[in-house]
Amino acid sequence: SAWAESLADRDNNGKEKSKGSLNPGILSGLPSVDLVQIPGAPPPVQALLMDITKKHRHYEASSDYRALARYPQFLRLAWKHLRRYIGTAEYTLVRERLLWQSVQQTKYFPYKVKVDRSMLEKDYSPAEIAGIMGIVSMFQSVLPDLIIDGEFFRRILIT
Repeated sequence: SAWAESLADRDNNGKEKSKGSLNPGILSGLPSVDLVQIPGAPPPVQALLMDITKKHRHYEASSDYRALARYPQFLRLAWKHLRRYIGTAEYTLVRERLLWQSVQQTKYFPYKVKVDRSMLEKDYSPAEIAGIMGIVSMFQSVLPDLIIDGEFFRRILIT
């Protein structure tokens, strides 16, 4: 949300001086997660991941679901119970509230988040900038669903 807000020229109010930057890519030292590769998955797992993708109206199965597909019995049963809530008024309300809160929280960051077109134009073509903006928008749209679904799965596991 901070990147989306900055790309839309709605900067946060960060006042503290930056102490550095994050390197691109995956943080070193994080464990590797073995994701199910959809084309090589058994047909029932492929069908399950396609159902999840279609029901959520996403472009593809997220890495979260592809990791959970390593446990197809759990995912199948959990999805059966979660699926009926996707798209309901309650789910949509929680989803939109999470998205709204994420945008609101960017206003309280201690450091300024500044990513704008002029900064990107130094290194990227207009088509690449459009792609970057599209990816940021896609993640901003997909992440609330994954937060809700992840909490649903977490609660299944602790009960």
